[in-house]
Amino acid sequence: MLNKSQIILEKKGNEVRLRVLNLPVYAKREGSSIVAYTPFLNVVSYAKNIEDALKSFNEVLEIVLRERYIRGTLNSGLEELGWKHSQNITQIVNKASNNTDILIKNLEKELILQLV
Repeated sequence: MLNKSQIILEKKGNEVRLRVLNLPVYAKREGSSIVAYTPFLNVVSYAKNIEDALKSFNEVLEIVLRERYIRGTLNSGLEELGWKHSQNITQIVNKASNNTDILIKNLEKELILQLV
């Protein structure tokens, strides 16, 4: 099964909305920690349980996207990871995973940036 993830960028006045749609987040145990990650954005976090690992993952994802946007490297960084850009939608068709890690969520997230 193929998974199409998208990042949608919308600008309205001083506000920028980044919407992440259908982003697979996987989990695996490493020692006493649970690692949450997505290979499609090279974002990783960890915690003692899945809920906290996913919460931490969301925080890290927000920081990564915000900083890349502010620095003007969002599109180039996504392209390096295999994402394709078309107007305000950037998407990647993810091949089915054949590893043994557990898919814990297809993430949907909206990040609103206030520009000065």
